[in-house]
Amino acid sequence: MRRPQRPFTMNPDLPNPEPEARGALLRRLLREVLRHDRAGVLAAAALMLLVAVLEGSGLLVLAPMLGLVGLSTGPQTDAGGPLGMLAQLGLAPTLGGVLLGYLLLILLHSLFSWRRDLATAQLQQGLVDRLRMDLYRGIGRAEWSFLARTHSAELSHALNTDLGRINQSLTALLQLSTTAVMALAYLAIAFSLSAPLTGLTLALGGMLLLLLRRQHAASHAGGYHLTQVTRQLQGETSEFLSGLRLIKGGNLEEAAEQRYRGRLREARAELLAFTQRQAISRGLLRVGGALALAALTYLALTQMRIAPAKVLVLVFIFSRLFPFLSTLQQNYERLLYTLPAYAAFDAMRRRCAAAAEPDSLGAPPPFREALRLEQICYRPPEASADILREVSLDIPWLSTVALIGPSGAGKSTLADLVSGLLAPSAGRILIDGAVLRDRRAWRQCVAYVPQDGFLLNASVRDNLLWTQPDVTETELWEALAQAAADFVRELPQGLDTVLGERGLRLSGGERQRLAIARALLRRPQLLILDEATSALDRDSERRIQDSLTQLHGQLTILVIAHRLATVRDADRLYVVERGTVREGGSFEELSRSGYLARLGGEGAVHA
Repeated sequence: MRRPQRPFTMNPDLPNPEPEARGALLRRLLREVLRHDRAGVLAAAALMLLVAVLEGSGLLVLAPMLGLVGLSTGPQTDAGGPLGMLAQLGLAPTLGGVLLGYLLLILLHSLFSWRRDLATAQLQQGLVDRLRMDLYRGIGRAEWSFLARTHSAELSHALNTDLGRINQSLTALLQLSTTAVMALAYLAIAFSLSAPLTGLTLALGGMLLLLLRRQHAASHAGGYHLTQVTRQLQGETSEFLSGLRLIKGGNLEEAAEQRYRGRLREARAELLAFTQRQAISRGLLRVGGALALAALTYLALTQMRIAPAKVLVLVFIFSRLFPFLSTLQQNYERLLYTLPAYAAFDAMRRRCAAAAEPDSLGAPPPFREALRLEQICYRPPEASADILREVSLDIPWLSTVALIGPSGAGKSTLADLVSGLLAPSAGRILIDGAVLRDRRAWRQCVAYVPQDGFLLNASVRDNLLWTQPDVTETELWEALAQAAADFVRELPQGLDTVLGERGLRLSGGERQRLAIARALLRRPQLLILDEATSALDRDSERRIQDSLTQLHGQLTILVIAHRLATVRDADRLYVVERGTVREGGSFEELSRSGYLARLGGEGAVHA
């Protein structure tokens, strides 16, 4: 029996896909383009106009050319036409001269077409790069509280999939503009040859476009649906890749494949529906254009008595105009279909901007006495209750302080507050008696090592230099020794050994020791170890503990741990339970009558 598909829930923050939002959304995109490079837009528009004029001039040469070979084109060969104007200037037009002029126009047309295409490509790619950098910067500068509750798949989707479709929007917009300018040039030439016939052609083209109005609304709504589906698909992909060990270990591949196949089926159905709409539009305009062209030719020759040579020129112009009409329709539909990606991207960009932390980065606050938390409360955004309540504790300078207590008590949140990643909802954080205001500056003094240390897909050296690029090789080896990471000497290329994605070529303990070494290279005033030794074997943990003991009195250390060996030598321990500090004291004090005594001498404390 087929298992039910588990919904992947994210925070889409997408605008409501109402058809009337099309105009407003398009205006927002146009303002974005102008804000990015107004001069570039004007230059591209000027080149589009110049190319259109050159193409129109090439068409105007056709009529005199026909006149020179003996075909009457009516007014084009009289005193008001091109040949007559040349005669008044004392120039005797010849077939060779006209052909040479035509070739010159084609050469100029090709040259400026190349410049136009280059200008529009630079404008398009420059805007996409700027949008990508805007969001990338916004993510990096957002408050940690926002990032912690935002699924990484949402951010990845906005940076990649949404921007890919925005690129398609810009392609459609630029092609739409280019085609529209060319169509206007052709219409101007056609009007100069026969205003009545051109007016009739314009009316027929407008009627064909009116028949396709419903396609516009369907494409716009379909674009919103595709945006939501691809976000779900991105989420499924992210969860699948991050949970591969569990999926493989539990033989859950088939269930994962079924969920993924369902998302793919939904996305494929939407893409096929759009392709079908485009095919219908293209077919209708092609057949309608052919019928209109046949009818117009018949009317021109039998009813309107237009000269045959002029009819040939008009037929050529109209045969180009109807494909232009189809191109306009196709690009407009694609623009409407991809615009929702811009709406989703802009929503994420605005969310990041709204969550931006203060931008000041002054001098780090002096830390020579103590870091103190006074009546600290913390409530996550959109939460209904505090997860930390009236927490007060002291971390004296150059001391080692440990946080212990059951899982979910709020110890890691407390560490995030101490490190400056989070701002308290109430209460004060004091450093040497001064209220901590510039959290970004304070983080310059802090090194943080979480339970699962992050490593780049790069060499050991690059990983160590990532946060502190100015250290010497001697300092690298000293930090590795302090972190009990001497195994690096035994790697095939030593410091230049590439570790693979997330450092998977190393064991969990080895990865963690590298993360600790990297933290020590920052020369921090405060080192935070958030269960940083929990993945290590006892021998490695003992060696790191010996190193930390040697560092005692050289830097301030805050430890969150669940093994007694890790916290035994701490100057002071705080017991965190249910979001508050229940008690504090030395290891001996808590072992005699406090939290550790209640554990009954177990070899570990809960964390």
